[in-house]
Amino acid sequence: MVEQTKAFFAYGSETPSCGEFIEEAIKEINQNTHPVRIKSWKELSVGGNFLISAILREIESSDIFCCDVTNLNENVLFELGFAIARNKPVWIIQDITISSSFQKFKEFILLNNVGYINYTSTKNIVTDFLDKKQYAFAKPLLESIPIESPVKEKPKLLFYLKSQIDNNYNQYIVNSIEESKIPVLIDDSSENKLSPISWYLMNLTRIPATLIEFSSADRSNAQIHNAKASLLAGLSVGFRKKILFIAAQPYPSAVDYQDYLKRFTDLPTCQKLVSPFLKQLRNEAIELMDEKVDYRQYKRKDGVLQKIVFGEMLAEHESNDIYDYYVNTANDDNLVRSEYNIVVGRKGSGKTASFYYLKTKYFKDIRNQVVIFKPINFELDGLIELMHDTTLEFGKSYIIESAWKYLIYSEILRSIYLRISDKPEYSIKKEDEVIIKFVSENREQIMPDLSSRLNELFAKLTAVKGVTDQREFLSKFSEVLHSETLKKMVGLIISFMTTKGMLILLIDNLDKNWRKGSNIEATSKFILGLLGVIGRINKDLKGGNKNPVDIRMHLVIFLRSDIFKQIIEAAREPDKIEYTRLIWNDPEVLFRLIDKRIEVLSDSQIVDVHRFWSQYITRHVNESPVKEYIASSIIPRPRDLIFFINAAKNSAVAKGHKYITENDIKSAYEEYSNWAFQSILVENGVTISQLKEFFYHIVGESSVIFRDRIKELMGEAKIPNEDENGIDYFIDHLCSLSFLGIEIRKNEFHFDYGYEIDDKKSFLAKKYNSNRYKIHNAFLPYMECSDYVR
Repeated sequence: MVEQTKAFFAYGSETPSCGEFIEEAIKEINQNTHPVRIKSWKELSVGGNFLISAILREIESSDIFCCDVTNLNENVLFELGFAIARNKPVWIIQDITISSSFQKFKEFILLNNVGYINYTSTKNIVTDFLDKKQYAFAKPLLESIPIESPVKEKPKLLFYLKSQIDNNYNQYIVNSIEESKIPVLIDDSSENKLSPISWYLMNLTRIPATLIEFSSADRSNAQIHNAKASLLAGLSVGFRKKILFIAAQPYPSAVDYQDYLKRFTDLPTCQKLVSPFLKQLRNEAIELMDEKVDYRQYKRKDGVLQKIVFGEMLAEHESNDIYDYYVNTANDDNLVRSEYNIVVGRKGSGKTASFYYLKTKYFKDIRNQVVIFKPINFELDGLIELMHDTTLEFGKSYIIESAWKYLIYSEILRSIYLRISDKPEYSIKKEDEVIIKFVSENREQIMPDLSSRLNELFAKLTAVKGVTDQREFLSKFSEVLHSETLKKMVGLIISFMTTKGMLILLIDNLDKNWRKGSNIEATSKFILGLLGVIGRINKDLKGGNKNPVDIRMHLVIFLRSDIFKQIIEAAREPDKIEYTRLIWNDPEVLFRLIDKRIEVLSDSQIVDVHRFWSQYITRHVNESPVKEYIASSIIPRPRDLIFFINAAKNSAVAKGHKYITENDIKSAYEEYSNWAFQSILVENGVTISQLKEFFYHIVGESSVIFRDRIKELMGEAKIPNEDENGIDYFIDHLCSLSFLGIEIRKNEFHFDYGYEIDDKKSFLAKKYNSNRYKIHNAFLPYMECSDYVR
């Protein structure tokens, strides 16, 4: 007698017809002679309620898990994650004719490369499941994902999924993790909306604890974020991780896994949930880190492809190792020069990689003092209000300059104090003891994190609000800033640095405040104020003319290109601002990134760079050399190339190929296109709120599009299109995002990769005057352009 296959079917109730078709299909399949029996989640109803424990037991005992993802139901995604983690074969279906649901699914991207069956009726479901014998041939997803631990990986204790919106809650969580010194991998949606599921599987299989922050229902993009959070929560439960799932209210209570989810209404409640969890993690760190994962239970026999490692596409996820394979396109002298330098680049262009490279490089010399400024979250509202209410002529610039002095001196002294505190007691000198004593006495002004000090400072500066007398203004300001304390800070910094090497200040995350409702002009002035004050700080730290000392100080600021453009426009003398742009115009240099990573991260006895390109990847795609094809398909940035090449490798591994085939490259192109589209929505931020709607109206258009057609589509997306200047602004914005290129000669289009208008190309476009634009190749598959050929 043939043993009967047990299957479990999960689906949501948002679209009644879907549930009706599925239940009818289950009934037909169970009455059939095939050796399979499907149980629906409805059979587990107890008095109209569903116990997640019963559902998970049923999944555990089943041979295959089936689900419908048509509406990205959170319960279904949680159960899908659990089934994947328990190494169950999965069979996924969805009705793509429900357009709004399918659009959300494409935006979700986590499951895009997993595969699904499209259905519109019971017959579709029954035919595909029985005729193709899905119940017999479906394979566990984990068997096709390369999850071996990378060669140079430093172990992490915690995986933290941040909410998609920066707020006080995740600021507190990040600060607490940092203070606890817990090795963490943070998945930050503000930097990267979604990664492929292979990335999550590789990390969740080996990181012992998971903290997932769901989004409150009233936040923008909450549904997509919570769909992702639900899938990862299911994976975490299935992998038997130490878990904490939290959500700020309002959050729907109708989730089957609500016993796992803790809700909070304010920061104190959030702290009561998170603090004990982190404390317990610290206490159990050694035991948790010692737990070994038996990867053999998850994967098929290794081929060479699994052992070829390209590394992470986000520098934040490989900050400890990036120094070893950093491709130095802008040499060190350009990155660190004069008193200050601004390193400017698009998202994904390598700013953060440069940040960690410089951090590691200058940390290597123990004579240097490297000070990291990376505010997690800060508000400039108080500063903006104060500047607006200040009537004194000199007041606005004085406020900004004084605030920067306070923040920089306190941060330098804080970093020195932390360095001294790490010394063994016998090596602490008398001058060190003076610093320890001073910081202990002024702990509230120095030791809180930078974001907290900044917010606290702006709150205190309300004391000078409305003051019209200059002397009174200076007196109150001096009192708030503790001017005498600041002078002592300068003296202590000088005494510490006199016998040391360089003082390097690395500043990142200043663009985090660029959000909806922020005053861009005031924020620009705040950052410009830093450039204005750095010379005076440098002079202070050299002791002045009476007591000169030789202290070499360098400031490096890392800024997004779009934000730098706003700052340049606000500057009085923009030509005097020093900066270095990170632009990857040369494909040969860009591909050095992959070569360097193969050299450092892969086992040299198994594969080297030459063998990879000659044996483990197709030579041509559509008759073009493979490197040329890839280079023409992506926005030329490190993040894009690494995503693409990893997607191609994962496709090959999933299909059991011995090398990356032409079809694997084409599959990677389509997966990359979806990811690239989501990325420009993140990069657009709040500049044009209806941009997403416009993109959906452009789906199916030709890749070459006329200005008049763009104008029509703007109207359909309810973007004002009556004013010609407004239309030009909108098109220029699409060009600055690299979505559109301008025609400069017949069928020759120029794309902007750095938010820097090329006057020559702009002149050529105006002279040619074709009014034609081209959608970048990176977006053709996702936009389903009418002339796109796979």
